[in-house]
Amino acid sequence: PPGSPWSESIWAPELHAISGRWYIYFTAAHPWLGNPSHRPLVLVGPQSSVPPSTPGWAEEPSLIKGLDPDMWGIDASPLALDGVVYLVFSAWMPGVEPDTAQVLWLARLEAPDRAAGPGRCIYAPGPEEWEGVPGTGRVVVEGPEWVESPDGRWRGLVYSGGGSWTPEYAMGALEYVGGDVENPSSWKPCGKILRGGGGVYGVGHGCFVRTPLGEGEGKEETVCVFHGTDGATGGWEGRKARAVRVRWGPQGPDLGGKCGEPCAVEGFVRGDGRRRSVTEKVEGWGKRIHRFLDEL
Repeated sequence: PPGSPWSESIWAPELHAISGRWYIYFTAAHPWLGNPSHRPLVLVGPQSSVPPSTPGWAEEPSLIKGLDPDMWGIDASPLALDGVVYLVFSAWMPGVEPDTAQVLWLARLEAPDRAAGPGRCIYAPGPEEWEGVPGTGRVVVEGPEWVESPDGRWRGLVYSGGGSWTPEYAMGALEYVGGDVENPSSWKPCGKILRGGGGVYGVGHGCFVRTPLGEGEGKEETVCVFHGTDGATGGWEGRKARAVRVRWGPQGPDLGGKCGEPCAVEGFVRGDGRRRSVTEKVEGWGKRIHRFLDEL
């Protein structure tokens, strides 16, 4: 309810079925403490054998036990790797001036609402990297999502980097190369995989879904859904949901590098060109359609 703890600036909700129950992970702030109070939270729901719209959700969310309660964190997302569940999120780097260095933080979960310990930073680029915000000395990495290729040869995280309020906001990838998941050396940066272009700016916070849009009977494809604006000065306003097919290669998910010209929704569904994305009106959401160029 308004005015209650964790009722302000609610961001990035994700619905997951884990160990037979529904959970919503999201970010929220305390109404009187502002952005520094943002924390990852979880809302426990009914059993996953019933639709998530079924009554049975907890009345209030809770902090994730085991994490540092004083650590700023946003965009939490669970991932399962080799039978173990982890939580990855964006955090302010401990020991650094607040709101200057966002890093990717990972912790093993003992239960969907409880971490085994405070976790560890797995990726912390410097402000000179593409994730830096020009002219500010700040670096931002956020919105991590676990992704696996259909054949399992590539596993890793896709995340957003740079200032989300700027037209340069983009998406990058981090490959898991094996070993201790909480060790930074187990992760290899892959650089940008999607940036603005073709009249689209500030692309970020992608999520990945399997769809029955593949070529041939029973074939599936991976589609990335992300947001972007139509203007270079759009900031956080006017974001539209967009989607693009994902190709897979040795370097992981290939989103074409940058956004291109509009294309027809029918072409996306048919798979014409295999480099199409769809954003039509669906239940009130304003969407646009974009083709993604092979050449950067």
